[in-house]
Amino acid sequence: MSSEAALILAGLVERYPDRTSDFLKSAVEAGKGHTAFAYLGAKAIQEKLRSAFIGQMSGFDAVLTVPAFGEAPEGLSYTGDPAYCAPWTLIGAPAVSLPAGFGKKGLPLGIQVVGSYRHDYRLLRVAKWVEGVLRFDPGLPKIPPAK
Repeated sequence: MSSEAALILAGLVERYPDRTSDFLKSAVEAGKGHTAFAYLGAKAIQEKLRSAFIGQMSGFDAVLTVPAFGEAPEGLSYTGDPAYCAPWTLIGAPAVSLPAGFGKKGLPLGIQVVGSYRHDYRLLRVAKWVEGVLRFDPGLPKIPPAK
């Protein structure tokens, strides 16, 4: 994914370095170092993974999983570990995260509904159904003051 980040975002990182996170800068730099051979090999693996996932999804509307490990992180500088979302991004599977509760710190907890490749509309219908089943009304969270 860093090769594509470099291709798409390098110009923005160069133009606005003061508005770019260190994480994004390092992803772009890492992506610039990949050879075309490595990139094309990774794309072939990506297609195999996508095809396998499509096969596994046959007969199912969606996968229900977690979007993150625990509560959302405090503050705005870090959105959390992308490990739970990266597989779906890699294979191009649509994913919707829904609020499902609050953790001990008063920060959101969620669930993620993932659909099959190119079945975005079906996934949105499933996510709407899941939201109705959950009947979670987040109201206004009680977020502790910043330290």
